[in-house]
Amino acid sequence: MEYLYGFLILIAACLVIWVILLVSKRTKFNAMIAKMREDILSEHGSVKFETSMVEELPEPAARFLLHAIKPGTVIAKSAIIQIDGGFKIDTDKKPLPMYSTLNINVPKGLVWDTSIGSGFMSIKGADYYYEGEGGQDIRLWDLIPIVSTGGQDISKSAAGRVASESTLLPSALLPLNGTKWIPEDENSATAVIDVHVEEVKIKFTVDDEGRLVEVSVQRWSDQGQPGKFEYMEFRVTDFSDEVEYGGYTIPTKFNAGWDLKETGYKPFFLAEISNAEYR
Repeated sequence: MEYLYGFLILIAACLVIWVILLVSKRTKFNAMIAKMREDILSEHGSVKFETSMVEELPEPAARFLLHAIKPGTVIAKSAIIQIDGGFKIDTDKKPLPMYSTLNINVPKGLVWDTSIGSGFMSIKGADYYYEGEGGQDIRLWDLIPIVSTGGQDISKSAAGRVASESTLLPSALLPLNGTKWIPEDENSATAVIDVHVEEVKIKFTVDDEGRLVEVSVQRWSDQGQPGKFEYMEFRVTDFSDEVEYGGYTIPTKFNAGWDLKETGYKPFFLAEISNAEYR
């Protein structure tokens, strides 16, 4: 019996040490993310938007930006956007509730803090891209690691995400901020954004009023086959319920996901924006 007690005490001690190590690692990660978030949001705009700034752009691009940015609005450098809604871990199953905050500065970087699910399936973590490096740390109950990624391929993929989030930070798409535009057709134009390690091309399709219809980007990913990275189409669709926040008109509902050769387009990110602050 004494041996059993000793064994149980040893197991308990190992569990305590394991939890302490997990908490310590998580604390260090949170501190790193906090510094990234602070720097990403440290830049504030001062120049005000004028319609003349888009006169030489392809007509669909100008139409979109004139719809999205009210004349006289300060050209924001960064934004904090509250994105809730649903997240499908499996695209064939029902979405889990999602509560997240996007801290974005294009092309400097982003931090996406998220909480998905609840109770036994409570998952928390962050995606980030900062100074040319991207990564992800997702944990069950904000403690037990589920996903922890980084490296060159992940950074390249994250750079694509930074650029595509310009959908919610329209000021980043102005030529004043270095974005170039390529005409496509009467309702589409492609924005070209340099994000450190990657030149990202994003196709914007708009309606006659300049409202978003679809956004697509070729992002570096291994969604088709784990470990095999290649460019794959990522689409954002079903834009609706526009709201103006501080001079910026953005859709507050949209869906997003990969369009894979094997499965087609299956949105997994079902977004509902509840607030946006532009800086």
